[in-house]
Amino acid sequence: DTDLSALLETAMEHAGHRRRALVSGAGHDAMVMSALCPTAMLFIRCKGGVSHNPAERVRIDDTQAALDVMLEFITLLEARER
Repeated sequence: DTDLSALLETAMEHAGHRRRALVSGAGHDAMVMSALCPTAMLFIRCKGGVSHNPAERVRIDDTQAALDVMLEFITLLEARER
């Protein structure tokens, strides 16, 4: 969803990160869910780009950054819905 994706980018900026957009060609659950409700996705860096695999690894600081962004996203979403 373009509106949710824009809000997610704003949350990234508010959390101290630069805005980035990534278009995924993978068949994520968001593709199916988008028929039911607006969706947006936040990606976390994986060591070597390995994802959806037992060898997938993320750094703790990247996980913390994602949590910070999601908390800000939820805060912005709540404020928008009021």
